[in-house]
Amino acid sequence: MIVSLGLGALLAQSPLDIVLQDPALQGAVVGVVVMDPKGTVRYDRNGDVRMVPASNQKLLTGAFALHRLPANQRFETRFHADSRGVWIDAPGDPLMTRDDLREIRRRLGRYAGRRVYVRPSFDVKWPDSWEWDDLPYYYAPVVSSFTVDRGVYRVESDGKQLRLSPEGYGDAVRRVTGPRETYRYLDARREWVISTPSFPNAGPGQRLAIPDPLAAAASTLGRYAGRTRDPLPGAPILTWTGRTVADAVIECLPPSDNYLAEALFLAAARQDAATIDYPSARREMGRFLTEVVGVAAGDFRISDGSGLSRQNFVTPRAMAQLLHWAETQPFAAQWEAAQARPGSGTLRNQLSGIDFAGKTGTLSGVVSLSGYVRARSGERFRVVCIANHTVVPAAQVRAVWERVMRLVADDQVPRVGD
Repeated sequence: MIVSLGLGALLAQSPLDIVLQDPALQGAVVGVVVMDPKGTVRYDRNGDVRMVPASNQKLLTGAFALHRLPANQRFETRFHADSRGVWIDAPGDPLMTRDDLREIRRRLGRYAGRRVYVRPSFDVKWPDSWEWDDLPYYYAPVVSSFTVDRGVYRVESDGKQLRLSPEGYGDAVRRVTGPRETYRYLDARREWVISTPSFPNAGPGQRLAIPDPLAAAASTLGRYAGRTRDPLPGAPILTWTGRTVADAVIECLPPSDNYLAEALFLAAARQDAATIDYPSARREMGRFLTEVVGVAAGDFRISDGSGLSRQNFVTPRAMAQLLHWAETQPFAAQWEAAQARPGSGTLRNQLSGIDFAGKTGTLSGVVSLSGYVRARSGERFRVVCIANHTVVPAAQVRAVWERVMRLVADDQVPRVGD
């Protein structure tokens, strides 16, 4: 254990020490850092231990995006045309919807319905560190700069057969009997197969990752003809202006949207480059953390933007540094608006009565909670709680984190010199 408050704090346990003896944390790797508004660490338990952050990774990504891309910058997609068809220059609009694409088709006029070629700035399928059994589901969408509805559709039923909604984009779905509930996509048949042992209604309501969202989006405009790296013909005949970077960050963090996180991660890393890949994006975020935020190079390892990968590592102290830095930046208002709060999003049933703004994170064996807590004294603390290798239900660990937050809110934090 590392304590930043001197010998006196080593001789007596604080209320935070007592809370962290909860049996739910027995055998787990636990990191907790409490930093005051001046940036002074007031409590530190394993603050320099690299840990898997789960979706707390999105805090790094959100700050990276707001720093690299102006918060009020709007995403643009440009459409060119010639005798061969429509050519789309897609640097990335992660908030593009099916309704947007329908309106774009209308505006294309006589060019609608022709061959459609797409030049994406990133089209990486998935990060190489995502686990294969996550990939069919909505929380592990295909990552492409041209997409529709964040690369997700839903299984619906009309009472007789299953269908994909709001549109299948040529994909079908059927249900079969099997030993356990699984979802498999058969590329050759463009068909989802839902295997279920005993639930005749299994499937409806399940959200699935569209196998090729770039092709799906293009198919709403015409006949999808493929990806291209060729120069685009002439000046754009249409420029579609979407929503802002801040909108994407605000819609990413509270509901913990993995697609938006990956798209923001890659877009922020790309800047003015024509294309971007994950190795380059990892290097760029690393530069941001060390050169801009001031985090030590050994305090993190970046694998993806969302935290779905178990190959991300960050120390609790580095996360507290990021929270402290972000609150002082020109985009502070947008950053504040992007934090989850008790009673909504992933904090719908947590932290009632606590003035908290921040981010949750959960993977199997990982439970994290990081953000800002305003104490009765008026001080606003940065609090980071991460547990790895947990074996109890996540709700039990969340209950411990809630007790930590309540102690901070009640001014039960050691003071410098105590």
